[in-house]
Amino acid sequence: MASLDDLKKAYPQLDPLWNIPEVAQAMSGLPANASQNQFVAAIMGTNWWRTHSQTERNYIGMSLGDPAELQRQHNNSALSILTQAAGMGVPLSLQQASDLANQGLQQGWDAATMTYHIAQNAQHNKDQFGSISATQTSLQGVAANQGINVSEATTFDWAKRIAAGTATSEGFADYARGQAAFAHPYWARQIDEGATVRQLADPYIQNASKLLEIDPSQIDISDPKWQFTNRNKDGSSTPMSQDQWNVKIMSDPKYGWDRTNNARQAAYSVVQQLGNAFGKVPQ
Repeated sequence: MASLDDLKKAYPQLDPLWNIPEVAQAMSGLPANASQNQFVAAIMGTNWWRTHSQTERNYIGMSLGDPAELQRQHNNSALSILTQAAGMGVPLSLQQASDLANQGLQQGWDAATMTYHIAQNAQHNKDQFGSISATQTSLQGVAANQGINVSEATTFDWAKRIAAGTATSEGFADYARGQAAFAHPYWARQIDEGATVRQLADPYIQNASKLLEIDPSQIDISDPKWQFTNRNKDGSSTPMSQDQWNVKIMSDPKYGWDRTNNARQAAYSVVQQLGNAFGKVPQ
């Protein structure tokens, strides 16, 4: 019976098998002059053989019988992984791409599975580019249109899971609608039917825009500053009338209406009216 070290020296080309402890142990019990059939029988008798897929066994077989072809497939896979990761905005090192390529070839990963594993390496970075970042920006837009505050970390997590195939943009939209309906129960039906809070609040946005002489896009309806509801005695809230909203905009100093041209013209108009009422002082 040959020792394991003797077999390793005699068959260095079987290195991939020597790295599998159970297989190496099984083959170490063979005689020094063991035939190929004896080697195969010893390997097939192991629990490793019974519990690993045909794809994994084929990988080992290719590494033994055609290592050049295996290397070619590995290189092509690693290059594809790096290209896909770059498009997603996932920073992968050459070693990480190589490891993923090996795992993919060994376990027969399909494209969706490989995408999932690439996405697991995504890192939250404000300056990142790629499809994950684009998805995150899109999700932030959905949240903004529903008037809900969602952290960058949360939208990144959603974008990462969407890229990995474990979540969808539709799922995030449902989540945003649920949060919006909870925050604006008086519009729950309209929101459930597909309207956004920003669409429903547009009359308030447009009035504020005109009074304050600002671009409507500057009005962030998730900011409590732009709260356009009245608190009722029972604790519930209902939207203000447009007159009430206009009075709030013009009277609350935080909006700065008194510094606008509208305010100066209104003040001038009052002075003119008072002058007309009391009679102007002769020049």
